[in-house]
Amino acid sequence: MSERRKLAVVEQYGTLYVKQYLAAATADHDAIVNDPLAALAFMCGKAFMRGRRDEVSVVFKEWTLAVLRKYHSLHDIDLGNLEAQLARAQVNNRHDRQMVLELIDFARSDLQTYGCNIFNWAAVAIRAGHAAEVLQLLFLGW
Repeated sequence: MSERRKLAVVEQYGTLYVKQYLAAATADHDAIVNDPLAALAFMCGKAFMRGRRDEVSVVFKEWTLAVLRKYHSLHDIDLGNLEAQLARAQVNNRHDRQMVLELIDFARSDLQTYGCNIFNWAAVAIRAGHAAEVLQLLFLGW
């Protein structure tokens, strides 16, 4: 397959991804950029898709988001208790639970400049040409 054809296929999948997965997020855009907990939920929706069947990832993501919805803000989350809550909610994969704990800790500890909003941080970094670093930190670091 030629390079031009490969790029066309990648572009097609990118367009399909935007239509299927990101279009729904536009309705939540204000919440995602203004509420660190909504931003975390959005990013979890992307981070759970990591090489396994999508159906499994979607189930674990939804169970995780059900636990997170019990909190009013990112700072209300008790990290010491969250892993047990996720396990009780049937998020059986310890790597998924650890990923959520680390995302929350990262947002609260390292993203003060961005109001602890992981989405805003990622958007600024990607616009500045650091998409590879964002990908590595958020999605490949676990």
